[in-house]
Amino acid sequence: MWRRLGGDGVWSFRVPWAPDLGLFFSLRVDALSLVFLFLITGIGTLVFLYASGYLRASPRRVPFFFFLTLFMLSMIGLVASDHLLLLFVFWEMTSLTSFLLIGFRSDQGTARRGASQALLVTSVGGLCLLAGFILLAQAGGSWEFSELLTRGEAIRGSPFYPAILGLILLGAFTKSAQVPFHFWLPNAMAAPTPVSAYLHSATMVKAGVYLVARLHPALGATELWHILLLLIGSVTAVLGPLMALREQDLKRLLAYSTIGALGLLMMLLGLGSESAMQAAMVYLIVHSLYKAALFMVAGAVNQKTGTRNVRALENLMQVMPLTAIAAILAALSMAGFPPLIGFMGKEMIYQAKLDSIHSSWLVGAAGVFANCLMVAIAFIVGINPFVGRIKKLPQVSKEVGFSMWVGPVILALVGLGIGILQPSSVMNLLASASSVAWGASADFAIKPWHGFGWVFILSLLTLAVGVLMFWLRRPLRYLIRRALDWEALEPERLYFISLKVLQFGSDMVTRSLQGGRLSHYVFGMGLGLLLLWGSAVAELSFVPSLSSFQSPGLEELAISSFILTALVALAIRRGRIFSVVMMGSLGAGVALLYITHSAPDVGIAQVLVETLSVILVLFLVAGLPQVVARTRPHHRAIRILVSCGLAICMTALSLLTLLRDPNVDPVSRFFVEKSVSEAHGANVVNVILVDFRAFDTLAEITVLALAALATLLLLKPMIRKTPGRSDR
Repeated sequence: MWRRLGGDGVWSFRVPWAPDLGLFFSLRVDALSLVFLFLITGIGTLVFLYASGYLRASPRRVPFFFFLTLFMLSMIGLVASDHLLLLFVFWEMTSLTSFLLIGFRSDQGTARRGASQALLVTSVGGLCLLAGFILLAQAGGSWEFSELLTRGEAIRGSPFYPAILGLILLGAFTKSAQVPFHFWLPNAMAAPTPVSAYLHSATMVKAGVYLVARLHPALGATELWHILLLLIGSVTAVLGPLMALREQDLKRLLAYSTIGALGLLMMLLGLGSESAMQAAMVYLIVHSLYKAALFMVAGAVNQKTGTRNVRALENLMQVMPLTAIAAILAALSMAGFPPLIGFMGKEMIYQAKLDSIHSSWLVGAAGVFANCLMVAIAFIVGINPFVGRIKKLPQVSKEVGFSMWVGPVILALVGLGIGILQPSSVMNLLASASSVAWGASADFAIKPWHGFGWVFILSLLTLAVGVLMFWLRRPLRYLIRRALDWEALEPERLYFISLKVLQFGSDMVTRSLQGGRLSHYVFGMGLGLLLLWGSAVAELSFVPSLSSFQSPGLEELAISSFILTALVALAIRRGRIFSVVMMGSLGAGVALLYITHSAPDVGIAQVLVETLSVILVLFLVAGLPQVVARTRPHHRAIRILVSCGLAICMTALSLLTLLRDPNVDPVSRFFVEKSVSEAHGANVVNVILVDFRAFDTLAEITVLALAALATLLLLKPMIRKTPGRSDR
């Protein structure tokens, strides 16, 4: 499979989901998907092993591994989906499962807040993504990637293209923590370290990168594409590492550096050239390897020392040599030292920026500056805690267990091995993935070494400036804190303001629509039904003819007059007891109509129900206070208009039902024809209730029984407190 998909091979699987709606469960794995699948499953396996030691003493290990497995399956489905809606389903599943993982320590307020923030931000992006997918399917004429990617010209020429691109990029930016949606990622560091090592290195935060790379053949190669991705990517690439240098917590340092790395990836995808796509694929591997390793190292250090403060950590190599080896190798790869894979990635990034016609000097300078900051961060998180003078640490005794050091060591050695050996299978796979993302069938070839030229000079300059920044990290941290102290302008502040506005609006809507007054509820339902039925009646092309009506008989006229008289009296006369009696009279009139139309059993049932209802309601209203009219005249006029509108709509719908289109076969004919032959009953009404609609009747009985039990439970305390009552 490696060799087959390493070329231009594709594995696909397609089964009907809802074929009448054009929905299929479509999976498609090509070289681009395979790169992400290797990251998801490979790093995921090591994270599972790491978590077994990290959570050894936790009583909630089983739920944790269950959530982690669900997340892994969601990511696998996301990168293997060939259908837009199927990808969206898996996209939202990653948001939900990440919420469960980030908030795993639910007893901690920071974990709950971080999980909620991540879920809200990514869910808003998911809604934008869904809207973009719908427009994309309309513009491209298909819901499947395999077809959409071949219709790029039609999609880019669509008048909906700006909206499609904007909505889809919003979804990708929220998922991949791009400015201004980056703030949720550092706050998600309240999650257990295995979650951070997995979600925030190779999986969840890379979902947006995958989506942008996947849709490049259909949406890329336009000025709007280049402007949006280069602008957002450049700002994110610089701002992430700058904000990282303000921090002293290992995990938050790594989180902000992840934001910067994701910005670099978006910047490369925004360039859109052949060399940029190759650099993006290589740097994707580079970042996943060193970041997962460093997160695992941070968790191991915290478990042994009880702190993640970088200012309190030095000379840990003496007691944690294996962890130190993994940390130093991963940090050197992050900084871009040869011969690790990080050096290859940095060289290819610089070459892509020099080659691209869309890379201005400002974009190039932003990339170089961001890489210099990455060098400084690499020394702070991966080298400084393990070398230098020894300090008094609270819990350091010996190396962590095998399950906690083997993962970072393997990841660090893989980065070293690829950098030295440059295996052809890996290079060919990355080249094929680059070709898929670029959208061309040309044979790409990864060129890890670019000779002694401008690229090499920029690499040396980056290392030199980065090391200098590390030595000057304390004054630099002070300057950055002063310069980036923009609390009033931070996007997270806007997030909290949005939550307050949303809560205020929700309270206003709740107080307006659910204020506790039954009349408001009835009015709202009536207005909604009026709009719904009115639009339905207005759209009907069939106009009934009244010529088919028969003249009513004397008994029908008398009963109808009785019903109308009761209705008028009910509307004019006030008083609860009088209203209840009139309602019962209405029911009795309807029962008489049933009897005159050869349905005596239904009429008798109606009489029994109305009689029982009148008696029960009279007992209930007898002790209530007198009704006081407080309705304003204009409110009363509006209610009268809505009531008249409902009456007109109901009359129209009744006429349409009685005088239906002769070309339409009524469903009632089916019940009449099948009542005896299929249900073996001559009484059609009874057969409908107990046979054709048996489950509906059973559900109604169940609801009534539950309501009776609930009423009994509510009244039971009152019955027990009744004076003079003795329990036996």
